[in-house]
Amino acid sequence: RLPPGGLAVLRLAGCGLSAAAAAAITGAVRNYHWWSVTELDLSGNPGCLAGAAGAGGGGGADNVAALLLSGSAAGLKTLKLAGSGFALPPAAAAAGTGTGTHPAPALAPLEVLDMSHCPWDPAVCPAVLSALTRTLTKVSVRGCLDACPDPRRALAALFAALSGADVDVDVGGNPAAAAALAAQL
Repeated sequence: RLPPGGLAVLRLAGCGLSAAAAAAITGAVRNYHWWSVTELDLSGNPGCLAGAAGAGGGGGADNVAALLLSGSAAGLKTLKLAGSGFALPPAAAAAGTGTGTHPAPALAPLEVLDMSHCPWDPAVCPAVLSALTRTLTKVSVRGCLDACPDPRRALAALFAALSGADVDVDVGGNPAAAAALAAQL
């Protein structure tokens, strides 16, 4: 058992992390045990965050949603979730835009968010990214948009959400979305 604090970077990419281990780790960051974490990398652990975030079960997906949307990770600057199965919950769209049951969300001060190869809900994800633009400098959605029913609309919604923001966007690995973008140029 690691002592509280003192841990700045936690990179667990591709280490075969189970859902239970991911829940314990994200819970420790969420509940201030590891309050000093500035970078959390859970990428390359297929399914470790799969499941319905927002169900309140305290699993890894719930913990990550809380890290993003509740302000419980004030020092978290980099969150890498590529291939983890994490999907933003539908309630996140209301929280991210300051409407619904969370009128004044305290969002994480993220600078880098990697959601590559994660489920992408075009009705939810752009709204949350838009709300994060006050601190966000880079977002990666590689391989996400083409899984949507209409990749062109998913890409358009993403760009609309980030318009006016100074954010680098990595949309590689989305050939249908890229073709739609090229057709508009």
